[in-house]
Amino acid sequence: MTYQSVKDDVVDSSVKYWLNTESGSIEAPENEEDDLYIFNTGAMGYYRVNYEESVWKQIAQAYSSIPVLSRSQILDDAMNLARAGQLSYDIALSLTSSLATEDDVIVVKAFRSAIDFLDKMVSEDERYESFKNYIRDAFQGLYEKVSATDNSDFIQVLLKTVVLPEACAYENQDCIDKAKELFDVWRMAETDYETAVDPNVKSWAYCYGIKYGTPEDWDLAWARLQKTSQILERDSLIAALGCTSDPALINKYLELSIDPTSVIRTQNKRSLYGAIGSSKQGSKLMLDWLENNWETIKEFYGDNFVYNVAPMVANYPLTANTQEEFDRMNNFFTQHKGELGSSADPVQQGLDKIAANVKWREQSYEQVLDWFVANAK
Repeated sequence: MTYQSVKDDVVDSSVKYWLNTESGSIEAPENEEDDLYIFNTGAMGYYRVNYEESVWKQIAQAYSSIPVLSRSQILDDAMNLARAGQLSYDIALSLTSSLATEDDVIVVKAFRSAIDFLDKMVSEDERYESFKNYIRDAFQGLYEKVSATDNSDFIQVLLKTVVLPEACAYENQDCIDKAKELFDVWRMAETDYETAVDPNVKSWAYCYGIKYGTPEDWDLAWARLQKTSQILERDSLIAALGCTSDPALINKYLELSIDPTSVIRTQNKRSLYGAIGSSKQGSKLMLDWLENNWETIKEFYGDNFVYNVAPMVANYPLTANTQEEFDRMNNFFTQHKGELGSSADPVQQGLDKIAANVKWREQSYEQVLDWFVANAK
């Protein structure tokens, strides 16, 4: 085990204690009993660290001064412990207040991962507006920083690829406008459109250009997908076409996925279905489509059917958290279990995820939304 007082070098990740029994205790050095100690410094071990509530409050106060790796580890631990019911969300979410001044990509990615789960769980509640406002405001300073620079440093570029999609996802209007401007540049380019947008922000620009664009924009992206031979352009367009929130276009994309004239290769269909299923709306529509067109889809894919069914249903459990949604997935599984082959196990695992989400909803749903309502501006 690694640990260090915040008064000392918290970057120090040298092993200070080996826990080779079911339990153990470590005595604090003399005259340091009241010091704040961080365990698993440097995120060296594959374990979670929980603290007494009073210690968590001390950590929250000192959080911004703790080194990067330990900050990301502490945030990840806190949110996962809260998800498991072993820590109050009031404490875990208090750590997110530092995001307004955060600029390290490791911590930002840990924050994004933690918030992504909560977003999926509460996105259909009328109080989601408070959740969305809090996250948008938290990202505002970081968004302004990354959008104001063309720094080519790898870490800064990586940070930008994390921040821009998040800012747009939570309806930062400036972010949306910038994405639409870049998409318009791509749309207006009759030749060399594959190089019209910086490859580092291509996926972001295409996604939100299509999300806030017209059906004609969607059709143009589909047409260009059929022509391109560039891998990055192809992958960016496959993902972006799934960003639409128009149900008609989502269903169109699903139908085109089994169009014999499409040039999308079988190995890229998993990415296509993953893109559609990335939203709760898309995952629901895709399950409807699969159930209503089972025989047609099965005939189209033939021997590859089982391989392609898994990504069609993989994302549904990630956003489902009601008994009704569990029953729907369970009915699907019961009806088609004999035809799912190797995809039966992922579907069964999906049912386990939904059951866990239903339990989470019973225990934490109201507490999380109450916190965001109280803390959003």
